[in-house]
Amino acid sequence: MRQRKPQRPQPFYLPASNYYVLTFAIGTAVFFIVWGLLHDSGDEMPWVTAGIAFSVVIGGAVVVREVLIRRARRRFQQTKREMDNQLAEAMMKVRATERAPKLTIEQNQLLLGEIAKKSEAAKVLGKFADAHREVFELCSRYIAVAERELPQVNVGSPRLPALRKGSNKAAKIRRFHVLAWTQIETARLTQAARTTDRSVEKIASVQEAISLIDTAMMHCPDEISLDDTRSLLTEMLASVRVSHFEEKAERAIFNGQRREALAYYRDALFHLGRENHASAERDAKAEDIHKRIEKLRFEIESNS
Repeated sequence: MRQRKPQRPQPFYLPASNYYVLTFAIGTAVFFIVWGLLHDSGDEMPWVTAGIAFSVVIGGAVVVREVLIRRARRRFQQTKREMDNQLAEAMMKVRATERAPKLTIEQNQLLLGEIAKKSEAAKVLGKFADAHREVFELCSRYIAVAERELPQVNVGSPRLPALRKGSNKAAKIRRFHVLAWTQIETARLTQAARTTDRSVEKIASVQEAISLIDTAMMHCPDEISLDDTRSLLTEMLASVRVSHFEEKAERAIFNGQRREALAYYRDALFHLGRENHASAERDAKAEDIHKRIEKLRFEIESNS
């Protein structure tokens, strides 16, 4: 299942806030050192020179950071372009074998070499999710070709061990990259869900992360970390949905729509009950919603 491509991250090695806090601290230290030296030497206006020294440190730090960022961005973009070109070439070769009458030993070795090369390139890019996803897809297509070929190969054919070995190798590479892709994208989507104030966007991000985990579990069913992550995401999704319906219920009450609010609270209670993890906090939330439902019922009955 193909996932929606995320926005590509830019290569910032040190967050700007941390960098400038450190720069300010160094500049301040330079200011007081210069001021102290000039004051002890009898300078009548030591703070002027100290202020200039402080400005030079801050200005120099800004210039250095911009130069480093531009260089890093150029290197990153160049590496990504090379990676895209290599992956496109490798994918064309795999597609050619899909249309070919059979996969020869030479073609098999060539494809495995391309996959290994692209795998190393993706590792160089590190935290770039798209690179891992593309290698994962490349491996999947190769494995599909190998599985198509295997039933047609004679028992004594030298292609048989070559295809089996190649399929196993591609499966190991695919496992590494699908897990790397899942880890990076899940972290991004979880962070996006936590930073947005809109419930709809929170739900969409968590659902996409769960879908990604499901894709990874299809290829790595024995990976315990995936199951644990999915459980946490499921609980997070239930919590977000509960808050979403609570907010809708409160707006309905504000607008005098008690029956609509009652339905929203029931929806919130339904999603709260779908959480697998029992806790005192969840029980307290359920009790609070029950009280709100009973209060609304009483108000509705009193006004009817």
